Amino acid sequence: MDKKIKLTGGGRTAFELFTKHDNQSNKGIYAVSEPVSAFSEAVKRSLRELKWFDDNMSAVNGKQVDAWSLSDCQVTLKPSKFFIIHEELFGRYSLFSRNETKQKNRENFYFPSRIIYNAEILEAPEKIETIIPKRNISKSKEGEVITEIKQETRMTSNEIYIPEACSSFPMKRQKNITRFYKIKVRYQIKSWYGFRTITEWVYGLKSHIFQHEIQHSKGENIYYHRIEK
Repeated sequence: MDKKIKLTGGGRTAFELFTKHDNQSNKGIYAVSEPVSAFSEAVKRSLRELKWFDDNMSAVNGKQVDAWSLSDCQVTLKPSKFFIIHEELFGRYSLFSRNETKQKNRENFYFPSRIIYNAEILEAPEKIETIIPKRNISKSKEGEVITEIKQETRMTSNEIYIPEACSSFPMKRQKNITRFYKIKVRYQIKSWYGFRTITEWVYGLKSHIFQHEIQHSKGENIYYHRIEK
């Protein structure tokens, strides 16, 4: 049986987190998301939805949710192609940073905005270059043991098997699924003049979030197959 948990927050702003607990059916609850234009009503709704997310997504029906992100199709019947990310993933993003640590944090963790519009995956290679430390042990002429750590570059599979959960299914356990570790994405964020388009390579947690939410925007989720309205 499909179940709707109604959460409200912020005056007349109201959304519903659609959840499902029928294990015997592959019918779902999401509609396919429509692209967002810079000056559409969807942008205004995304700002209201962001406040709702912060006010209500700590717990649903007694079950802790604490989602990293939330797609518009999870809370609206006629969704637009955007998703909201948790505040912990925002605030330390630097697109042009030359600092190696900051660059890795941006690619692996941080987003430039808390609302991501029209995200799409451009590339998902089968194999990626991986740096692997290798220890070489030798002896000097005097018999002293010499240890050297060198780095080798290898091509490894870009597919990984990881546990994921979904806030639309708060009573379900995490599910192990196959994701790409590193992908190239294109998306838009709101700026003072309209939309700004960003294209970048992302990996790790950030890559997983993009894949999870883009899957939602297509009317799909990690527990069931193709979704019907």
